[in-house]
Amino acid sequence: MESLKRLKYAYVIRAAAVFPLFFSICTVALATEEKINEYRSEIIVNQDGSLQVTETIRVTAAGNKIKRGIYRDFPTRYQKNAFLQVELPFKVISVKRDGKPEPYHTEQQDNGVCVYIGRKNVRLKPGEYTYEIRYETNFQLGYFDDHDELYWNVTGNGWIFPIERVIATVQLPAAVPLSKVETDSYTGAQGAKADNARASINNERKQIEFETTGPLSPHEGLTIVVSFPKGFVKEPTDAELQKLYLESNVSLGIAAVGFVLLLGYYLVAWFLVGRDPPSRAIVPLYDPPENLSPACTRYLWKMGYDRTCFTAAILNLACKGWITIEEHENEYTLCRTNGASNGKQQLSSGEKVIYGELLSSDSIILKQANYKKVKSAIEALSTKLSDEFDGKLFFKHIKWLVPGWLFTPLVLGGIWFSGDADQALAPMLAIWLTMWTFACYALGKKALRAWHTARTLRSSTSKAIGSYFGAVWATLFCIPFFAGEIVAFGFLFAMHSIGMIVFIIGLFILHWIFWRLIKQPTEKGRGVMDAIEGFRMYLGPVEGNLLETLNPPEKTPALFEKMLPYALALGVENSWAERFVDVLRAAAADPSSTYQPVWYVGSRWDNDSLGSFSSDLSSSLSSAISSSSTAPGGSSGSSGGGFSGGGGGGGGGGGW
Repeated sequence: MESLKRLKYAYVIRAAAVFPLFFSICTVALATEEKINEYRSEIIVNQDGSLQVTETIRVTAAGNKIKRGIYRDFPTRYQKNAFLQVELPFKVISVKRDGKPEPYHTEQQDNGVCVYIGRKNVRLKPGEYTYEIRYETNFQLGYFDDHDELYWNVTGNGWIFPIERVIATVQLPAAVPLSKVETDSYTGAQGAKADNARASINNERKQIEFETTGPLSPHEGLTIVVSFPKGFVKEPTDAELQKLYLESNVSLGIAAVGFVLLLGYYLVAWFLVGRDPPSRAIVPLYDPPENLSPACTRYLWKMGYDRTCFTAAILNLACKGWITIEEHENEYTLCRTNGASNGKQQLSSGEKVIYGELLSSDSIILKQANYKKVKSAIEALSTKLSDEFDGKLFFKHIKWLVPGWLFTPLVLGGIWFSGDADQALAPMLAIWLTMWTFACYALGKKALRAWHTARTLRSSTSKAIGSYFGAVWATLFCIPFFAGEIVAFGFLFAMHSIGMIVFIIGLFILHWIFWRLIKQPTEKGRGVMDAIEGFRMYLGPVEGNLLETLNPPEKTPALFEKMLPYALALGVENSWAERFVDVLRAAAADPSSTYQPVWYVGSRWDNDSLGSFSSDLSSSLSSAISSSSTAPGGSSGSSGGGFSGGGGGGGGGGGW
């Protein structure tokens, strides 16, 4: 028992010895907490409106954040309006540490300049240091109808250290009557309106003095307002302001001039070679003009090739009886049909090319494993159509677009080299964003089409459920892409004004617009294209009984099949199919004439929802063709109107 008491006594003695040591360690740790002990700012307002500022910052360094020295951020770039930015003059006069000159370097940032004080390879010992930064700036004063004003963020709200005490003094021109000077102050985080500071006028020293009444936490600061009568400080002239705006918006000027020059060039080019011959009266036609195939009709209507040309050609091969289209779980197989070719409708030259390239065997599955065959067939059709019509029925005038394409990199290069490193990223981001926007548009259009398909399915509950599931999946798939669009626009707005963004994106929109406008039909081509428009008028939506008065062909299943590839080629497959719902339903209900398309085998066919079938088949078949033709792997103030962090000055700082 006695030994147990002795053991307890020994533990108590040891604990009593260790506690002072532990307390002293904690005291040292607290004593060496990195902080700003005093932040003193002396602001001299010169008669010409410029400011000379001396900041004396006394810090405690412990080697955590403050290793080599401190850094100080100075905002110099502000957004004047949606189009213009203002880059205010800023010049460092001297930097000292403990009264002796200290090396420093500056770096451009998004909204200004960062001054790094200290040597990269020299580490500071823990202790207290006093830094002095002297700098000049201009165009920081506010000029109002009845007074002039210094609205100044003394410390900035970006410091990562607590600040024990802030003292700011403002010296106005000697002629300013201090009795007519009014003051305000704000403390706290960005946007706060607290006033934990006192202001006084020192008549002896002819200056206004501010001092915080309590410490500031990290990311808190002191903002002051000094209002004084007009007429004692020179107000900038219109010429000086215009010079400031021009110098601050060189990049915007280059973008604007580049946009105007590109627009001017394209207008001249269009005037010289791009104006279309006058169009004739458009009248409905019940047959394709010039016996054109669906692929040819599409090519001429668009004056160029796109993947719908190939899709329309595949569908026409099926409707003519040369192939069947078999769909199983969104995978398409094209199969050759049996029987002699002399009993089938004749193929166009483009369709013969596709048939020969794709159907050398009995069938082909539209998937990436067969991408070489599919890609070869697509290229063969594109070449065939180009050889047949380019330069005969229309001109693309690509050579007139080349100067514009070459001019755009020069404009973007000028923007790149005229801005700082961060601003220079804006043109590249704008290029990426332009392409990304087109991708988002395509995905959004696909999602809307999926919802339309789901809503139009009526006869099959299982089909409707599957279609709604597909629509939800397509929508969810779009969300990350649209989120990326919003984030990218946010970065772009942070880098540049709306005006800059408009001009940069406008450059690419001009290319797209004039790529379409510069195409020019020949006189003969104009007549064929007018006829195509008349044919499309017949296939597309019709108001009332307009076409019935013109004796159109009788609606039959055969007519539906014959014209469906043309409706697909001209983008009206949905409305064309909806016109035949009753006809095909009646044919299917007649025991002697049950209608079922022999060229399609799959789950998408629905007599009660032909519009949905046509649209869905077009979309899914085009997607299958697109994916199967791609090789695997081939595919970021005064009067209470102010707040902490407002006004000129500001920024913040930390250690490095």
